[in-house]
Order: sequence, then structure tokens, then C-alpha cells
Amino acid sequence: MAVALGVPTISVYSPIPTCHPQRWGPYPAYVEHDAQHEVFVAPMRGENGDRQEDMAAVSVQEVWVRGQAAIRQRLR
Repeated sequence: MAVALGVPTISVYSPIPTCHPQRWGPYPAYVEHDAQHEVFVAPMRGENGDRQEDMAAVSVQEVWVRGQAAIRQRLR
């Protein structure tokens, strides 16, 4: 809804295809590379049969910094 209303967003997604932002959004901002919508996709870790998403690898600090930058940009 935020994307439809033009409100900047920050999203964190799993890299698993059924959870990936290409499937779930923010649409159409993600596929169109809209800069006002930050998307973080966690990496996969492990070997072939034991691969798992590593959501902890998405830095809270990086998400916070990008969020603060988006707010400052919006207030200008």
C-alpha cells in the first residue's frame, strides 16, 4: 500500500524463491529499480544440500542508516 501511495519503504526479504521480492514486492518498485524503495535480500549460507537463508546477515545498522537517509531525503 505504501508503494502505491508513493511512500518510501524499506523491506527485508528472504532469498528463497517463494519469499523473494521479485515475487512479493514492493511491486512494481523492485522490478523497476525505484530508488525510494530500499530492498535488502538476505544471503544463502551452507553447502548444496544444507543451504539456508541467513537473515541475521542483514545488518540492523545498515537498515537503520538507510532508513535515516530516506527520512532526511524526504524532509528536504
